[in-house]
Amino acid sequence: MAGRLIGAGLSFAAALAAIHFLMRWLQHASMTIFVIYRVALGLALLVWVLL
Repeated sequence: MAGRLIGAGLSFAAALAAIHFLMRWLQHASMTIFVIYRVALGLALLVWVLL
């Protein structure tokens, strides 16, 4: 039981850190790289599914 609570607490802390980092990064950078990544991934998955 204690191990699960520690795991949940560490997961929560990691999620907060990731959100904090992403929000700070987005204040100084644009979303262009994410848009390019998502479009490329979407096209790759579409090709994979159709072939």
